Amino acid sequence: MSAERLLHAIGDIRGDFIREAAPAGVSRRRRWPWAAALAACLCLALLMARTRPASPAENGVDASGDVSASAPEAPGASPSGGEDGPVGCAPFFGEISQPLLYWQGTAYAWNRVGAPGRPIGEPPETIAQWTELGPLAGVTAEETSEDLWLYADIGQVSGTVYADPEGHPGVLYVLMTTEWFEEEWVRFVADKRLLTSALFYDGQLYYLDPGQYPAHNAVMTLPAGYKPVGTLVPASDPDRLPDRELEVNWEFGYGGHTLYAKPGYDGTLYVECQRVWSGGSYPLYAPATLRPQPQP
Repeated sequence: MSAERLLHAIGDIRGDFIREAAPAGVSRRRRWPWAAALAACLCLALLMARTRPASPAENGVDASGDVSASAPEAPGASPSGGEDGPVGCAPFFGEISQPLLYWQGTAYAWNRVGAPGRPIGEPPETIAQWTELGPLAGVTAEETSEDLWLYADIGQVSGTVYADPEGHPGVLYVLMTTEWFEEEWVRFVADKRLLTSALFYDGQLYYLDPGQYPAHNAVMTLPAGYKPVGTLVPASDPDRLPDRELEVNWEFGYGGHTLYAKPGYDGTLYVECQRVWSGGSYPLYAPATLRPQPQP
């Protein structure tokens, strides 16, 4: 029974008493606690996205093997999805985001295809003929140029280093054991051009975006004037830069894709690739330039 009917049933009650006894009406200004919670969650997600540390740019080595001047970015989240890590996150947990191995005054960068829990896997077929340089001297978080020291912050590390100075002067392989894997091959390179996808066309090397496949800068529509010039083939030797027509190195699966060029223009090529998703797939066109593109 409502408050008003109860008061009428009692007897001769005046209207002002009824109004006083009745419960207060609901305010027109409604409260939405769930909406406030949702807004707070969205704000937190946006804040995390804006403050997420960036991936190290090219803080490894240049073509001559020198350490670049740029400092490593702050460490990020752990790797996922079979790649180096989420876009914008460093691939290693420590303060040093890209371990460097030193040999004869040259810094060799941990290959960006490798990451904790996902080393290279298999060495070259000719590894039995490579020269054993010796065991890793150790791991240090202090800057160093001592032979076979690993400049890193990744815990306990041991391993044996191999080189092929005549055939592959800019590449080292290490049969390595760490806190997350045991006796796996990890590849180090002193030429940052080997850290990205490169293709050889018309006497020149062109470089694709190094971040992922398909490249993050791929476009959905091929620019006007570009025509197919052939199909890319995987390089026969992943430890060398491509040097044969239409050859592409091994970091990502661009082999078998069509290459497009614009007659009379050698600034940019395009490689057809596929974006695959749950609803199917569609073609994209990844640009390849004459100069290596910066890390994302």
